[in-house]
Amino acid sequence: MSHAIQNDFALSATVSDEIKDEIQAAPFFAWQVDETTDIACHAQLSVIVRYVDRTGCSRLPRNAPTRWNFTSRIVSTVANNYDALLQTFEMIISDKSMDDDTLDCAKGLLMKLEDFEFVFMLYTYEQIFSETDVVFDIVQQRAMDVLYCKKRIESLLAFVKEKRSEGAFQAVYVKAADLTSDPQTNPMRKRHLSQLQDPKERYRNLYMAILDNLTEQLPRHFANLESLRFLELLNPGKFDEMRQVFPEEAFQSVLKSFGQFFDSGRLRSELQVLYSNQGTGENYVISCCF
Repeated sequence: MSHAIQNDFALSATVSDEIKDEIQAAPFFAWQVDETTDIACHAQLSVIVRYVDRTGCSRLPRNAPTRWNFTSRIVSTVANNYDALLQTFEMIISDKSMDDDTLDCAKGLLMKLEDFEFVFMLYTYEQIFSETDVVFDIVQQRAMDVLYCKKRIESLLAFVKEKRSEGAFQAVYVKAADLTSDPQTNPMRKRHLSQLQDPKERYRNLYMAILDNLTEQLPRHFANLESLRFLELLNPGKFDEMRQVFPEEAFQSVLKSFGQFFDSGRLRSELQVLYSNQGTGENYVISCCF
């Protein structure tokens, strides 16, 4: 190993140790973690830490735009740590050693957390994301099992329709009102022009509109799922089953979409050989596609 590389390692370790010491000494810190997996199934984890240093210089972490499901994680984190966040921002505001930028940011975030509309939207989407994240992760992991994915999408759609009810709306509305204040109790002169109608009715319409949009968009987004039925032909988890009963519907699916590129008789024979070669299925190559 060259001296340059040794120096790099030594410097890296020194910097890491210094950062660890500063974080341990910091009265406040925040960390952001995001993982992404590339096409080779190699996971990469990014960790970002923001903290108050020894000189009293303070900054609050700001979220950077990433994949859409990272937003759902933020919603879940804020919803599950709502009280702790309130306390943290109140502590920062009461700490006279904080700089003006941090104080202004903390006051703005505290005001947002105490705003009824923000909290109402927070818990509306939190209940939605708690289900959609699970289903979308399953769809990504089991993309070859089209029938199973289709059933999970149908169950998600049923969940959304179930949440489009007066009882579900009331639960979210009451929770937001308990954590902040019921907008129905605000004097008329303090309401914005858009809130002159009955506040509860306004939020009921908003809540129902969000779920109606999901009910409309989900079937549209996955409308072509059935046309991907042919992916099941190469699902190793179903080879035993397909060795017993040839997957005719999935086979017709590939012919319907790409029949002009295949010799159907040879493709059928190759697939049957693939399913019958137990233990070698993962290494088998279909050679007679065209």
